[in-house]
Amino acid sequence: MSSPSEFLTFYRRMANPSALKKARMLPRPQPVRAITYTATRSDIGKDKKHTTDKTDRMDVQSDASFAARDSKAKGQGGAATAQKDDRAGKDMAEKEFPEMPKNNAGIGFQDERGAKPQ
Repeated sequence: MSSPSEFLTFYRRMANPSALKKARMLPRPQPVRAITYTATRSDIGKDKKHTTDKTDRMDVQSDASFAARDSKAKGQGGAATAQKDDRAGKDMAEKEFPEMPKNNAGIGFQDERGAKPQ
């Protein structure tokens, strides 16, 4: 490097930001993970027994299920517990809308009325 032009050429090449960045970067070691295969489980966090099959009343769902079955056996409770249409809501819905399909039976439609039949 005897002449100033050679020094300037060398300096321009070395002062390039990408060249400086490449020189400063050290390779980072990548974490090594063992190759394992574990099948995903869909039953994690779920009870193995259904609420109606449980014998203890430790949670809200089991307790409500027991109470509903007891009231149905005793003949107490509302229309949902008795599983009957005491207010004749189905008949009232069929009377108001005769074009309703017979096999549909107005599922949920009689519940929307909310009134006692006249």
